[in-house]
Amino acid sequence: ITLAAIIIPVSVILTRPTTAEKINYIIAEKFPGSKHEKRNTPQYDAFNSLTNTYGEREIINDRKILSQYGLSVLYFNTNGNTWTKQIDWMNTTDECSWYGVTCGSTG
Repeated sequence: ITLAAIIIPVSVILTRPTTAEKINYIIAEKFPGSKHEKRNTPQYDAFNSLTNTYGEREIINDRKILSQYGLSVLYFNTNGNTWTKQIDWMNTTDECSWYGVTCGSTG
């Protein structure tokens, strides 16, 4: 009896999740049923704004994403672009600098 070994090369490509995928996971985990993937909703606008603001980053802070997501939904749901005072809203990843937002010592 002769046995022959057949070797089949297999390549596995491991990719890191994108920032959008990380943010999507954080929101979906904490807000099940959120409409952040449904276009023309304040939740989608908030999700899209966060992914644009954060770009591609290695480290994403879950607590900051959740705080910013909640505040961003408020902004888009209440037509924040028409607010009289909207300093830094949606322009920075530090929600504590957004006009009218006060953060405690833990952010």
